Order: sequence, then structure tokens, then C-alpha cells
Amino acid sequence: MGFRRGKKSLADYIIEKLEKEDWYPDGDRYLIVYSFRGKYPNPSFYNNLNRLTGLLKIEKRFRNVIICRGRMSAKGVVELIKRFGLDYEVYRLERVNL
Repeated sequence: MGFRRGKKSLADYIIEKLEKEDWYPDGDRYLIVYSFRGKYPNPSFYNNLNRLTGLLKIEKRFRNVIICRGRMSAKGVVELIKRFGLDYEVYRLERVNL
């Protein structure tokens, strides 16, 4: 008998789905704001978000805000947010010299 790996996480399924799509490299940064709408945060959401953080180009995480580098990373986070039924908005960031 061979070694059997445990059940895949939702983050693993999201990564597999993203890898099947054609992505052009972009250096854009995306700001994702999400809300639980008064629900108690599901620990599974944060476990999967931590897993995605290790696999995608997620630069910074704050309480309900995530900054990603590249459209693929932003799409992965949005897929996770949608699966948990959260409200969200995505903005593309532009660096401005003041």
C-alpha cells in the first residue's frame, strides 16, 4: 500500500483551477476589500487564505484587506472569498509620486 495524502484543501482546488487558465504576466497590484456582513468568520476561511498566501503573490494582509501582485493572485483570493459567500470589492492600485 502506498502513502495516501489527506483531503485537498479548498486552496489547492483553487490553485489547480487557476493553473488551467492562460495568464499573462502582469505586475499590477490589486487591493481586495471583503466583509463578513456580521457573520462570525469561519476558521476554514483563514486556513485556506494562509495556504493561498504561501502559494500566490499576496503581499500584505490586514483585517479585511488583502494586497496581491498580479491578476492571477487576485483571482485566487476572490475565488476563495466567493466560496464563503462574502461581500467584496477589487481595486487595481497605481503608484503615484506626490
